[in-house]
Amino acid sequence: NNSARSDKDEGTPISPQELSNDYGRVPTQEERENGVLAFAADSFCREPTTWEFPETVYENFPACILGGVVAQAVVDAQRRPHPFCEPLALTSSVYIPGETKPITEPEPFLCQRSNLTPDISLLNNGAVRGGEIPAGAPITNETVTNFLPFVTSSIAYLQVTGKDLVKLLNNAMDFVTREDPLNMRHFAAAPFASGLRYDIQFSAPSGEKVTNIEVFVPDAFGLKEGGWLPIESSPKKFYWVVTNSWIAMGGDNYLNGIIPEYVAITNLSYTYEMSKYLAGLKGSWVPPTEEEMSIISSTP
Repeated sequence: NNSARSDKDEGTPISPQELSNDYGRVPTQEERENGVLAFAADSFCREPTTWEFPETVYENFPACILGGVVAQAVVDAQRRPHPFCEPLALTSSVYIPGETKPITEPEPFLCQRSNLTPDISLLNNGAVRGGEIPAGAPITNETVTNFLPFVTSSIAYLQVTGKDLVKLLNNAMDFVTREDPLNMRHFAAAPFASGLRYDIQFSAPSGEKVTNIEVFVPDAFGLKEGGWLPIESSPKKFYWVVTNSWIAMGGDNYLNGIIPEYVAITNLSYTYEMSKYLAGLKGSWVPPTEEEMSIISSTP
């Protein structure tokens, strides 16, 4: 896997697809001046398999779209700090997590700078549109806007309990399967995640369609490379999730019956933050392998 690694702050989670030492092709200065952010590595499309969605959903659609390969690549890229400034009242004692300090930006509004490293990145499949990404294709801002067309959607942070995170994933799949037979339009709500993986059973009862949920823990088992552990579904265990403003505002039923401990909808464009990630790669943009998909298995 010729994965590229972006320039990140030390301590940022590194996805499995970024661990290779073979970074692939980097744009030349002339190519960057012509708008090239990065180059695609191997094709982002591949044949549909049972670990994604049932075969019936693939008729007339490429696997990289409904199979979520591009969605997975995007959600992996966004699992990193996105520094933002949260406005505060002059007398507020609100604590913004992460490495923060009160600053004035712009005057006279007091805010705190947050550089929070999220545990999990979460994205609805419908946030990703467009066609396939050919092997070796140059990726420009126009390319990014093509597959992330909702330019008013912004980076958002949620703090939720493990119990609510389980409910959130099941809310999404209940929305996907709310019609029988399956309505392809509702697959836009299908959840993709980084730092989180799970099994999906479409025919399971409501609230039980997403199971075997595991969270990536950087220091799991005392290993430097970390490992996967079962999600702690205790109401006292909290996880920080970076997502888009659509989900944070209740889109696709994700937050039905859930009151997050904390919500921050920033003014950082989700699309622009993706462009920024690509511009910082030290090589080609590589699609996730089957082993790197958040959906471990999917059954009817």
